[in-house]
Amino acid sequence: MIEKTRQKPIELSIWHSLKGRGQLLTEEDNQHILHLEKGFKGEREFDEWTADLPEDWIQLHDLLLEKNKTIFQLDSLIITPSSVLLFEVKNYEGAFIYEENRFYTHNKLEIKNPLEQLNRSESLLRQLFQEYHLQPPPITSYVIFINPEFHLFQADPHNPHFIFPPLMTRFKKKLLQQPYRKMKASHKKLAEFLLTSHLKQSPHSRIPVYEYSQLNKGIFCSKCNSLNTYFSGHYLLCRNCHYSEKFYEAANRSIKEFRLLFPKRKLTTSAISEWCKLNSQKRRTLQRLLTKKYKLIGVRKSSYYVDK
Repeated sequence: MIEKTRQKPIELSIWHSLKGRGQLLTEEDNQHILHLEKGFKGEREFDEWTADLPEDWIQLHDLLLEKNKTIFQLDSLIITPSSVLLFEVKNYEGAFIYEENRFYTHNKLEIKNPLEQLNRSESLLRQLFQEYHLQPPPITSYVIFINPEFHLFQADPHNPHFIFPPLMTRFKKKLLQQPYRKMKASHKKLAEFLLTSHLKQSPHSRIPVYEYSQLNKGIFCSKCNSLNTYFSGHYLLCRNCHYSEKFYEAANRSIKEFRLLFPKRKLTTSAISEWCKLNSQKRRTLQRLLTKKYKLIGVRKSSYYVDK
């Protein structure tokens, strides 16, 4: 069972919003966005790969934990009856070299060794379990190279912690061949502990400085991400790709985007009307949406909305 699904990273969502709304970005910023997109794509492909694992196994994707004031991330953690499986997912593409426990690109530029990252995370996870007197099943860690266009030269083909694309099917079969055992209440307790310990956002996210006044206003098309949209009746239409979406759904997306980008600003009808570039007629519809989804605080001009 999937106890924690993978969501689009907050950092990537912010970058996409800023880029779509005209924030000036450097070439380094654009490369960073591509790096985040590629990593997220690989992780989603891994989630699809694990979708047919036994239903009673507990899957926790994208955990952010802290131990000894050190924050560490687990791409995926799967609790089986006999083990805890940790996965570091890498969407590397092209040729790489593994030499003396170091990773290099094809032109000999050294990059972080993903196995060292994973070993560090595994150690911190063990310490976290020990601190709270939890006794999990044995922990085993793997680096999954998800991209079929990846090749690692000079790597030991028998390294049990590296799972290369051609070996993923065999690896899954081996996982499924373990003797059947029933999941216990202790497994569920372990998952609940991890979910409770999960941090919502990493303090190490790299977000640029941005100003409300510098961003273009309007509602994105949910299909092509264009701001070249307009209203027709109860729908938002895109001039770019001609996609249509119900106004309530489109406005609700923009409300979430506004709160993501400006968490300290009050959520008001006027603020969202300006953010979405709504006319007076749509403003009344927006007010009904806000009243339905959120709790109203205060009266008249000083009123604003909060979560129910």
